[in-house]
Amino acid sequence: MTGGRSVLCLTLLVVTGSCSRSTSVDVGFAPLSPDAAEQQRLLEQDAAEAARYAPHPSTDAVIEAYLRFNRLTGKRGSDPNEIDQAFERLRRTVIFLIQDGDGMDRLRRLQLQLLSQFEKALAQVLTLSDGEARAALFQGTPPPESAREVIERFRELGGDFLDAARLNGLLRVDGDRLTLAPDGAFFVRLAFKVRFANLAPEAIGPLDWLLSESERLWYHRWVLTRSQTADLTRKLNSIEYLKAHDPSFNKERALGIVLYQQRDYAAAARAFEKALEKSPSDEELTRFRDAAKSRM
Repeated sequence: MTGGRSVLCLTLLVVTGSCSRSTSVDVGFAPLSPDAAEQQRLLEQDAAEAARYAPHPSTDAVIEAYLRFNRLTGKRGSDPNEIDQAFERLRRTVIFLIQDGDGMDRLRRLQLQLLSQFEKALAQVLTLSDGEARAALFQGTPPPESAREVIERFRELGGDFLDAARLNGLLRVDGDRLTLAPDGAFFVRLAFKVRFANLAPEAIGPLDWLLSESERLWYHRWVLTRSQTADLTRKLNSIEYLKAHDPSFNKERALGIVLYQQRDYAAAARAFEKALEKSPSDEELTRFRDAAKSRM
């Protein structure tokens, strides 16, 4: 998979729950999201940082390349080679920016500015009730004149975000309108930031300086418990990250669930047994272990 398209696959990875197998016991992760106080704290933190943004020729170049890349990915029928060329140009502008003395700070603040604009564009899209406009959104086709400005602005800020968001349960069709999932607002912001971080793969740990410590924890929780696209290696990496950074995290329990979802029932049963050694009275763990054993 080439660069531009791989970034689209890396993002938006948030889903509303893990896949369960056909069994009387639902062996999976309970959906988690930050409480209102934590979400408000993160919003205030972002607002304070975004207020320090100042236009600069290097950030202007990133904006121009970013909007072009998104316009191509948000339009059906775009030439894949043209998409890859646009992504390469965008990547080069990001690299040029972060090589400057305070380039990382400027990029972080630019990210927050673009995120704010994206959220406003998404809010406008959610007000559209015209069936033709909604079809154009989903199909990447030319929108009707009445919705052209709204849809084109959304596309240049989010590319094909809408497809990924619907696939992963962030956006839902509610009658004749689109609505956000109950915890969609937080995960939309997080997904936008993760996608933006993946524009700078050469940077040392872009997630470390484009996401806060709390957001990094939620990113790995999402990869582990909600992503339908993350492979086993990524989930195992997230288990190790959470074990190292979240004192309340139960590694064996999480490992058992992941292995069960991978249909490795014997290994899952062993992981649940190990978890039960630490929590012998945990009835849910017992049910999980028994479900795994019944599949062996």
